[in-house]
Amino acid sequence: MSEVNDCLGDYEKGDIIYLLLSKEQCSSVLDDWMECNYTCDLSVRRSIKTPGSYVVTTKSLMWATRIIKWHGYQNVTYKKPKKHG
Repeated sequence: MSEVNDCLGDYEKGDIIYLLLSKEQCSSVLDDWMECNYTCDLSVRRSIKTPGSYVVTTKSLMWATRIIKWHGYQNVTYKKPKKHG
């Protein structure tokens, strides 16, 4: 679990989590997601800054933790959602 803590140490509930994954890691995540029929706010896009990689976005700490532990990752970042006002 220390690997997860290292990645998400300052995470606060509601933060948007971005996981940079290789093509193989992303494929594995999507297979897992479809096979287990998870309900979450997962989205996937190609990385602009790192060609050949993919960015998985979620607000679910449980889902992000599962990806980090079981599928691997290249990088993890997160940020506060934009406030409307």
